[in-house]
Amino acid sequence: MQLVFILEQVLNGLLVGAYYLLIALGLSLIFALGGIVNLAHGGFYAIGAYLTVMLAPRVGFAGAFVISPIVVGLIGIAIERLLFRRFYRSDPILSLLLTFGLAMVIEQGLRIVFGALRRSRSRCFPLRSTSPACRCARPSMWSYSPLPAWGSTCCSVIPGWCRSAMAHGSASARMPPR
Repeated sequence: MQLVFILEQVLNGLLVGAYYLLIALGLSLIFALGGIVNLAHGGFYAIGAYLTVMLAPRVGFAGAFVISPIVVGLIGIAIERLLFRRFYRSDPILSLLLTFGLAMVIEQGLRIVFGALRRSRSRCFPLRSTSPACRCARPSMWSYSPLPAWGSTCCSVIPGWCRSAMAHGSASARMPPR
């Protein structure tokens, strides 16, 4: 009994550490590639989570799992073109304030649309069973939970890598200055 509890706490600590790692990687990659400290990436993650919950009854969990990061990536591209692009060469504190305000707008917008009260939902198909890794009452959603974060990270990082590769490539492949 004691060993199972310790193992569970170690796994919980590793999972929380993985979340912190993803947050730190997201902040450092976005700052390195774009020169902006983006504090709104948690808001984009929340948009993706709510979008997945709303799409799952219509297109299934797998379809929502694929569609949501793409839609959030498109929203991110639109916000980058409309808001962030103006702050690339300005003082970093201005972009920090912009992204902090954007995070607040996203959070309050989600509260207006979905409400602030907690609602229970039935679990999607792959999240119903218990984990076979240990015999504790751990739902299998714990083994799936880092996947949306990795998907969102890939959707937000790949365009930056492409832009960085084009900017450091040959003279004909260079992007025009902003």
